Parts: sequence; structure tokens; C-alpha cells
Amino acid sequence: MNIICSGAELNDAVQTVIRAISGKVVSPILEGIKIEAFSDKITLTATDKELSIIKTIKGDIITGGTIVVPGRMFSEYIKSLYTEDKIELNRSGDRELEIKSGTSDAKIKILNADEYPYIMEENENLCAYLYQKDLKTLITKTIFCCATNDNRPMLKAVFLEINRNKISTVATDGYQLAFCEKELEKEYDSRKFLIPARSLNEIIKSLNEEEKLVNIYMGKKVMFDIGHTKIITNLINSDYINYREMLKSESTTKVYIEKEKLLNALERASIISRDNRENIVKIDIKENNMKVTAKSEMGDLKENIKIKIDGKDIEISFNCKFLQDGIKNIDGQIIEMNLKTPSSSCIIKPDEKENNKYNMIFLLLPVFTR
Repeated sequence: MNIICSGAELNDAVQTVIRAISGKVVSPILEGIKIEAFSDKITLTATDKELSIIKTIKGDIITGGTIVVPGRMFSEYIKSLYTEDKIELNRSGDRELEIKSGTSDAKIKILNADEYPYIMEENENLCAYLYQKDLKTLITKTIFCCATNDNRPMLKAVFLEINRNKISTVATDGYQLAFCEKELEKEYDSRKFLIPARSLNEIIKSLNEEEKLVNIYMGKKVMFDIGHTKIITNLINSDYINYREMLKSESTTKVYIEKEKLLNALERASIISRDNRENIVKIDIKENNMKVTAKSEMGDLKENIKIKIDGKDIEISFNCKFLQDGIKNIDGQIIEMNLKTPSSSCIIKPDEKENNKYNMIFLLLPVFTR
């Protein structure tokens, strides 16, 4: 192999694919980045067998071929050369790669490319396509509800569902649940994916172009084709919870409140309750007023917000951070809180009068207090 390419483009590709290399590597070959050069394309690949990232750039291919380089070392070295107009990669014998740029000339050992795992890159089963901005929003508005310290894979994943002309994402950690849905431009066959949150976090980093499309393909794995970047991830083989039943509102109290006013009150409450291990905020709804209360050993807060109420008075407590995170992800100026009892889940969504692009619903279990 002998190739020449832009330093900036090569560095961008290396820094993109290396995100697939896990910190817990069980095999030396999985610490490598595979570089393939054919025609006028240079393709870089990294994988830990659960997540794979493939990036293609253009270059001058003098001699094609395939090599695997040590990922971390190669990444750091190329990063130091990213301002160079041209970088030449030249395979030297069977075990070395020569890297030339400007006045710099280095050689690094290469790994056995025959040991590198095969990665599915193409799949004819196109499930759907949508704009990058829309996919990023769908993921961002739900992934914050994924568990981080839980051994159950289902709670560390996002459930992505394509149902004819709609696409939705759902995530829960057992205490909170977020659902977001958007209409697609055409109808597709129904599909369901349970995708690890780690993989979706990497996908978010690659979704930048608002008006460009991302194609979703499905086989034994799922592939997100984002132009010159492809991200392939394993799926979690598990049934998901019946979230649609959970989101059915049987409230006896509906509260309509300005989103920013409530968020501002919760921000102040979180400052006061920060030393409280459970970070509890108490909400007392009576007539057309919501009283927000927070206490800790360091102080206390009482704040009143005007609301519109339909139903019974109620007093209920929540984890303040969870409540803040959920409300922040709901679009619109007015939100609707659906409550039933102090021990029942609260369902929060945009006011139905507001015409929002994304249908976002947030469910939160209350905290029991004496």
C-alpha cells in the first residue's frame, strides 16, 4: 500500500472511527484501525465487535491494499500532523508502515490484517431515512432516561420503532421514561430496534448536517449510513416494556404551566436541595397556584407559580433533577402535567394547543416523603 491524502481529512477520519475502540479490549487486533485503499477511496474502520465505525475519504492511491495499524498510537501521531497538506502512508515490508509528512518521517509496526473481524457494511434492507437533525433530536430527547449503573441491558438502551409513517424512540431507567415521535415523509414496514445507549451516543456525535439524510439499514445488526460515515451496532435481543400502556393518561388533575417559570423555580430548588441525598422537590397544587418547596440542612425554599388547573388539588414530590431533565426536553411554552395520586406516575407533555414537530412525553415516578 502506498497512498497520499490530506492531513486534516485523515485526522478527522481517524478521530471518528477510534471512538469504536472500547477501553476494555480483550484482543490486540481490536485495538487496531483497519485502512483499506482501492480506486480513489481510503476507508478506515474500527470495531469492538459491538460497535463499528467506518469512514471513507478520498486520496491518491499509488498502490492499493489493506493494513491494520495500532489505533491509539496512530491516532495520536496523525493528530499531531493534522495541519499538513499531505500525508503519505507507505507500507514498508510485511510489518511496518512508513508515515511521511513535511520534514517528518516515522515508521510504526502494523498488525496482521487477516485477523481483523469481518464487518457487515452493506445491507439491502433499507428500513427508513430521515434528516440528520430529526434523528439527533429523537435520540437526544430520550437517551437521558437510560440507566447508567444497572446490569439490565434493556435499561441501558433506547427502543427505536418504525411504525409505517412514524418513527419513535423510548428510554427508561425504571424511575423515569421519555418517549419522542415524529412523522416520516413516507411509509415503511414496521421495525423495532433495541440499541445500546453507548452506540447511540456515538451516532449523535456524527449527526451534524441538518438538511442531509441518514439511511437506516437492518440485518442482524443495524447500520446508520451518514454519508461518508457508517455506524454499525449490535442489537439487544430482548422484548421491551409495554410503554404505550404506561403513557395512557388517567389523570384526575391536569395542570397547565409556563415551562420556563417552572424550570426557573426547579433550578433554584435544586440549589437548595443539593445536599439532600434524594434531591427532593415538593409540589403542592391548590386552586390556581403551584407551590414549589425544597429543604436541606443548608436552607429551604418556597416559591409560588400561577397555573391553570383542571381537577383536584394534589401534593406530590419528585427527584428535582429528573423533573428538570424531562421538562427541558419538552418543546413549547406551555406544558401539561397529568397527575392522579401522590403515589402515581406523573405524565408531562406539551400543551395540545401547541403545534410541535416532535411528540414528546415524559413520565416520572414520585418520591415518597413523610
